[in-house]
Amino acid sequence: MRSQIRRFSFSVILCVTLLLIIEPRFASPKPAQADAETAVSLPAGAAITPLLDIKPAVFNLHKQAYKAAAAKTTVPVKPAPAKPASEVKTAAASVKPAVYETTAYYLNIRANPYVGSKILKTVSRGTRLIAVGATKDGWLRLDGEGYVNRDYTKPVGEAAVQALAAAEKPALQTLALAAKEKTDPIPRPAVQTKTAAHAESGPPTKPTSLIKSKSGLTEEQIAAFFKGTALSGHGLEKAVLDTEREFGINALFTIAVMKLESGNGKSRLAKKKNNLFGLNAVSGSEYVKALSFRTKGDSVRKFGQLIAKNYVNKGYTTIEKVARKYCPANSRWPSYVKNIMRRDYKKL
Repeated sequence: MRSQIRRFSFSVILCVTLLLIIEPRFASPKPAQADAETAVSLPAGAAITPLLDIKPAVFNLHKQAYKAAAAKTTVPVKPAPAKPASEVKTAAASVKPAVYETTAYYLNIRANPYVGSKILKTVSRGTRLIAVGATKDGWLRLDGEGYVNRDYTKPVGEAAVQALAAAEKPALQTLALAAKEKTDPIPRPAVQTKTAAHAESGPPTKPTSLIKSKSGLTEEQIAAFFKGTALSGHGLEKAVLDTEREFGINALFTIAVMKLESGNGKSRLAKKKNNLFGLNAVSGSEYVKALSFRTKGDSVRKFGQLIAKNYVNKGYTTIEKVARKYCPANSRWPSYVKNIMRRDYKKL
């Protein structure tokens, strides 16, 4: 009897085990599939809130359905109609063009209104340019392309002053007065003003070996350095300061090299070719190959340009370093230049 009961129990356990193994094959469709069908059939724009117990696959289907619903309910935005070209007003059109004449020996026309911007072209002194606008920093925007620094130009006629009056009235009061004095029958004393280019930044700076630095000099002080030499009376004072502002070359250094290389303006190159710095004066054919300039001021400008480009920009930033390339044959050249700088500084 006991053996029969055991066989019966074993049979029951075996049957239950088989049912548990076979049951999933006949189960209803997976919940994920049912949820997927429900998610796809949701109406457009319906809010879908994923639950914490939803499986990742079901959640992704809900997310796709939500995106599809949002896309269908998005209202397209029509772009604003473009204005005709005739209605578009530019800054250039709103300013009356004015004519300006350059006063610097050479003036760079730059791509943008700041020093260091790409140079598009260089024009000589006396060139007339048409300005169609101005910046608050004192740059003129030219007709066509480019900018020039207004400190190195002068208006041709009173109309040019009025054209920029709205941009910077205080800075133009002196220009307006100058234009009025041209037609005023009563002689008036010259009005001296300090422009941004030549304004004193404080007392003159003691000379150092650094090539690129500010001197703090004025035209009057430089004129005192030239007094009693052949360099006086050629307008070199402004040329020296123009070079310092444009290229950053210290004015005391420029003057010292000028005096040394030209013998205070008495050398043959200085008298015949206006070359105050011995530029391109090769030993053995010094006079023949040396550069020639229209004015002595032009040679000052060229000197600053060459020192900035071929020396300072290539790491020759001190008098000693410049000497190795500028005058390698004379080991005492740096001491000569610095002695002249110190003597001039003591005159102040």
